[in-house]
Order: sequence, then C-alpha cells, then structure tokens
Amino acid sequence: MAKKGIVLVGPAPADTYFVMGEDGQPLSMAETARRRRIFNFITGYIATKGGGADKIGRLLSRIRQEAKKGNGEIGGYQDGKLVLSYAAARALSQKISEVSSVYRPVNTIYSERLAVAKKLRDEGYDVRVVLPQGDKLRYAQFEKDARRLGLGIELVGPGYINIEWPRDQAFQVRGEKDILFSTTGQGINDLARIGASGKPVKSGLGIGGKVVVGNGIALVHEGLLGDKGMGKLAKAVGKVYALPSAVLKFPFDIHPKKKLVKEDIYFEHSHIDSVIGLANGDHKVMVVDPYYYEKHKGLLREIARDSGHKIVKIAKSEAHLMPANFISLPDGRVLINHAPKLYAQLKKHGVDAIMMDRAIKAAPRYAFGGIRCMTSELKA
Repeated sequence: MAKKGIVLVGPAPADTYFVMGEDGQPLSMAETARRRRIFNFITGYIATKGGGADKIGRLLSRIRQEAKKGNGEIGGYQDGKLVLSYAAARALSQKISEVSSVYRPVNTIYSERLAVAKKLRDEGYDVRVVLPQGDKLRYAQFEKDARRLGLGIELVGPGYINIEWPRDQAFQVRGEKDILFSTTGQGINDLARIGASGKPVKSGLGIGGKVVVGNGIALVHEGLLGDKGMGKLAKAVGKVYALPSAVLKFPFDIHPKKKLVKEDIYFEHSHIDSVIGLANGDHKVMVVDPYYYEKHKGLLREIARDSGHKIVKIAKSEAHLMPANFISLPDGRVLINHAPKLYAQLKKHGVDAIMMDRAIKAAPRYAFGGIRCMTSELKA
C-alpha cells in the first residue's frame, strides 16, 4: 500500500526542564537560575514530611501568598482564579508524583505514544520515530518497541533539542509554497534530510505548538507577532490571526483514586494548539476548547466570520482529553483523540476524521501535550 505521507513521532518524554526553554533554545544562565529557584520552591514543600494531601496543601498556601505578593515567577490571579506560571506548573508536574507510589504517568505516556504511532501506521502513513544520534540509551526501550511495530527510525543531530515533542523544534507549513520553520539550523537540516519540502526559515515559529495552520489561515500565539518569520507565514497561508495564551487546569488528581486538592488551580500555556485546532481538506472547521471559547468568544467569532470558518465547540465532558490537539495529516485527514462527540461533529461537517480506539489521557493531563504535540506531519 502506498504511503500517505510522513509522520514523525517523538519518543517517551524525558526531563528538559533545565535544558530547554519554550522557544526550543538552550536556556540562558539567568533563565536556568530562575527555573532553579522555582524548582527548589516546589521541591522544598513536596519533600517535607507528612501525607501527600498535607504537603500539597502547605505548598498551595505558600503559592497563594506569593501570588498575592505579585511574584510572577510563581503565578498570579486572573478572574479570581489562581493561575500558575508555566515554569511553576512544569516543576510541580515533575515533583507531584512523589506523593503517590501508586501511579507513575510516565509509563502510561510511553504506551500512549506507541498507540498513536501504531494507529497512524495502521492507517497507511509512513511513521518514523525521532531519536538522537548520540545519547540513545535513554530511549533504547522505545526504539526497541518502535522497531517491533515496524516503524521507521530517524536519527537527528545534537542541535535537535526538543526531541520528545518534535513539532516544537521544527515543522513544515504546507501552503502555496511550503516552508520549513525551525528554532535551530539543526532542525531545518534534519527535516530536509528526512525529505520534507519547503524553504528553510529559522524562526520562533518553529515552536509548532504556538502555531496552528489550516485552510488559508494561521493562528499564532500573540507573543510571536514580532517574529521575523511572520511575513513568510502570511505569504504562505494567507491570513494570520493572533490569540492569547491558553489557561489549563492543573492535574492534581495524580493519584487515580484520590484527588489531592479539591479546588481548581490553573496555569498559563502559550501553546494554543492545546485549545484550538483547524481541520485540513475542503472544510473550514475550527475546533475550540469550551472554556477557551467562553473566555475569548468575541475574538474567535470575529476570526471565524472573517476567515469563513465554522466553529465547533468541544463538549465539556471531553475537554479533559485535549481533543483540539489533533494532527492534520498530509492527505487532508485528521487524527483525533477518542472523543466520540467531537468525532460526530466533525463527520457532520464533512471532515475526514480518524479517531483513536482508546483515549489518550495521561499525556494531555500530566505532560500538557496531546496527539499533535507528540507528532509532526510532513509532505515530501
């Protein structure tokens, strides 16, 4: 059977907290020091004696104090809700599993990535796992399982930092003229070697989670408006619209049978693909997280009217699966999480959708990324 396009899949995630920033670049000494302060703040409370709920309770009391003081490194208040900074949320996510010996999300995330890769393989796509040329030991088991499933292996250079989330290192914008955006020259070289077409552009737009493209428009995080690649993006796709950060609920239900914190705590995430997606093909459909829609419905309606897109709101009962984070495949189809209500809506609007057989739950909840984040589709 002829392959329908190349899809890269990142291996199970490793710890990049002190290695790489949200821009895909190595951290500066100042940013490393800042993250160390935040990490030590979080760790100091998780490591103290006492039960898990007690530890988290004491930590949240201190976080609230810092937020009220205006300590933006930790978080602040928005619309009366406590919203953690992204760096604080990352640190807390890494350490919070220590309060539970029952559940380790990393094992489930590992299995979910393989399930996504296998689904794409079964649908006829050329699936290749991205691995580093040097330190392969960290991903040795993932490589073994990938080969067992008949997946391809692509070895990338040392400058390809964000290997677990390949879309946030380098990705291809398919338009009238294809473009290869990357935060590093290494990412551009690797994509070109793998076979992706397009003009290479080194730009912050290489952080694919901050850019969503489909049917003649691009949605970008507002922080990228001054990026040098914006003109090229607009020329490639047509219209570009800016969107504010997503605000996601933090997963305090790390223990599968017990929620450690009763109140809802949130965190900011500049990767807008966690809450909004654009279907490819002949149908102009914009899929939006229900909570993001409620907060920004005026802006979203304006964009939809101007671009001719139909807004499809995700059901609140499926929002926790991050189903807007779907992958638009090279042949115009989309692969979504196991979200039957969204699947039915997409089919109603004529979108050629594929749905996962089982829900991908751990990656969206504990690693803050879904199917789109862990993959990157390419047109040769």
